[in-house]
Amino acid sequence: MTEQLLFIDNKAMDINESTNITLNFRSNIFSDVSKITSNNTYSIKLPLTINNCHVINYAHLPSHSAQYARINHKGRYLRNGIEIIPDASVILIEISETIDIAMTWGNVSKFAEIVNDNKTLQDLSYGRTENEDYIIWKKGDNSPRIPKIDYGFKNDEPAAWYHPVVTAMWVLNKIEADADITFKFQEQHYELLKTLVIPLLSRNSAPKEIEARTTTLTNDGISPYNIPGGWILKIFQFVESGSDYYVAITKDSSGKVIGFKPQKENVPLRIIGTINIIVNTSQEPQSSGEYGVSFDIRNKESITSKLKFRCNPSISLLQENQYRYSFTIDGEFNPGDTEELSAILYDPYAELGNYTIEEGSYVKITMRDTVYLKDTDEANSRFYYVPNLPDIKQIDFIKAIASICGTFAIPGNGNVVSFVPIDTIIENKTKALNWTKRVIASYSANRPKNISFKIDGFSQRNVYKWKNDDKNKYNGIIYVDDKTLEYEQETLTLPFAASEMKGGIATIPIYSYTSDGALQYNESTDPRLLVLKNDNTATFDGLDWNTIIENNYKSYQKYIREPKIITELVEIRDHELRNLDMSVPVYLAQYGKYYAVISIKAEKTGICECKLFQLD
Repeated sequence: MTEQLLFIDNKAMDINESTNITLNFRSNIFSDVSKITSNNTYSIKLPLTINNCHVINYAHLPSHSAQYARINHKGRYLRNGIEIIPDASVILIEISETIDIAMTWGNVSKFAEIVNDNKTLQDLSYGRTENEDYIIWKKGDNSPRIPKIDYGFKNDEPAAWYHPVVTAMWVLNKIEADADITFKFQEQHYELLKTLVIPLLSRNSAPKEIEARTTTLTNDGISPYNIPGGWILKIFQFVESGSDYYVAITKDSSGKVIGFKPQKENVPLRIIGTINIIVNTSQEPQSSGEYGVSFDIRNKESITSKLKFRCNPSISLLQENQYRYSFTIDGEFNPGDTEELSAILYDPYAELGNYTIEEGSYVKITMRDTVYLKDTDEANSRFYYVPNLPDIKQIDFIKAIASICGTFAIPGNGNVVSFVPIDTIIENKTKALNWTKRVIASYSANRPKNISFKIDGFSQRNVYKWKNDDKNKYNGIIYVDDKTLEYEQETLTLPFAASEMKGGIATIPIYSYTSDGALQYNESTDPRLLVLKNDNTATFDGLDWNTIIENNYKSYQKYIREPKIITELVEIRDHELRNLDMSVPVYLAQYGKYYAVISIKAEKTGICECKLFQLD
């Protein structure tokens, strides 16, 4: 009799004799290279016992929360005292006469945090350490961090510089650290990953840097301010907090902030905030037009001073002769020089003393969300790496790198995921498991239980592409000799675009000139991957798919061209399932052949249905 133990969130579940837990082990090898498959179970039907109902938080009752079914849970499975699955992801499917759950493990559990949260490269963590998290963007000699790439500007252009790059290895290390996962590649792939670079084509500032340099002004009233000519302005008063990096504040005699002076000339500033004011007036205020109420940024010393920023409110009637002004402030302005500026309320409908500012009203002043060409150690010349990475999902980046290397993801012990090429399986023939005497013959004749000649997901011509390569200039094709298949399909399209070459270096036209000769910047350019050369130039040499397939898919092409898959019933012990390594082939003497394991369906009887790919 088979003893089974199942734990969900470290709580033992009740299992009866009718509970069948079938384990499906699946390999990525000889599958569609663009997919990362995982191990799973069929639906597991647990009895509706008091203990099991308690574990699922009584989700079977309409009066209780269904939250348990909407989140992933951690699972462990033991068979005959052997922990076969230590780290499964468990979901509740439905409840009828039984509690139906399903488990997945392997790659899916390793990548769960990355996939479930839809994380992009720009979601990677970062700090504020120079060289590690950012560089001071400077014009100068080329370097591995700022290699020479043709971005479209002239050599003597003063308003554009070469952009920084990061290596694929740097990005993978970031993903590893954030997801608590370890990627293992072959030695030759490590060398490629150190020279494969991602140009940072945007010019975004870092939210962390912006927040650290932000001045926050909390509203604390409105005061009169007399200026020459008998005018009286209504000046917002504030209490300040945060940084004075971009603006130095000015206070009145009571210690309240009534103005600020930009610290940097011609550095565009961003102002955001919410101000709500209760106003008592017998006149009906207007929110727009010549006499519309407004929140203004300008010099307070003159009624004719240049307006730097204006925001009109939405106005709502609260009761007779009482209104609410609601300012939603979000905009940018260039203060120009460093003259003092103030926040002024323009309102011809009410007198001072008739205003009540609601609690929580504030404005924040910070820099515009971009990086500027400043050859100094200033916040707006700090070019941060992570905020300027391509807006690509982390899992799609991992798939792209694995595809370029010609590797397939295989889960290892703990949090390790190994990326191995087909060549590794071939080399591991010396370690092959001898299953000759484990096979349970299905026929009296010496032949497999089943033999097939197709792999799901393939056509005759399997096209590998770079993004937006409409001319198919950089495509590659892997062929399958089978006229019964669909003729052609796009098997893989990378989330990066190809790059043309000019003068021995890659071209990425993010800058161009107008007919008047003015430089313009195109921030919507597709992401790129390039190879860093020893002379600190970056090229696209060797990255067309024909070359990649020739270099990294030789063995894969050989076996995929005329596939042969057999299905056998094999006796596999529980501890062997626990230690299963899909990169090690098996040997069957009855056929004199080596096989790569494609999948194993393991019943609790110990008899497993195995799909095996014939290697030679």
